[in-house]
Amino acid sequence: IIPRNLLGKLRYIKDDHQFFVDSSPRAYDVFFRKGKKRGEWRTVLISGQRGGGNYYFAVDITDPNDPQILWERTDPQMGFTWSRPEIGRVKFKGEEKFVAFVGGGYTNPKESKNDNIGNSFYVIDIEDGTIIKCFNVGDKTNRIPSGATAFDKNLDGRVDAVYFGDLQGTLWKIDTSEDDIEKWKLFELFKSEGANPIFYPPAVTKNNQ
Repeated sequence: IIPRNLLGKLRYIKDDHQFFVDSSPRAYDVFFRKGKKRGEWRTVLISGQRGGGNYYFAVDITDPNDPQILWERTDPQMGFTWSRPEIGRVKFKGEEKFVAFVGGGYTNPKESKNDNIGNSFYVIDIEDGTIIKCFNVGDKTNRIPSGATAFDKNLDGRVDAVYFGDLQGTLWKIDTSEDDIEKWKLFELFKSEGANPIFYPPAVTKNNQ
């Protein structure tokens, strides 16, 4: 299986090195609530393309011998999709829904630093690839190549918060505990001195406080 947005690059494969899908995927068992697979548990693999492009895509790998592409998704503000998707279950419009949390990506430092690309954070419906929430993070020069870490503080199976960093050295938190997704809030937790860039997801734990 080759994502459709990369098919046009195949013609150049003999000319020089081409990036296709060199990001890290994540697989998860997801309960589908709509479409032909309604009421079924499916195993879904989700990945970005890193240097290959500015798309995330999902593949149904329930039958490893017959993988099926579910969707491919991009957005005008997406850069190269470096972020390894984080997956979790949330409440959305009265229903339990499995979603992917992904960063806005990375861009070539030699290109414009004020293009408003890569400075968003997305929540994607795993069933159909719909972007159900998008946060603008920092200013137009910011980038979010790192993955996120989802945290279930009360062990009820639903994500209560998501943590991630950016290239300006800021650690962010999204409070996802509200049933109404419009009430989800983005908080700045920490900003490093010297704007040390963050390329990897944080580790999250709960202490006795």
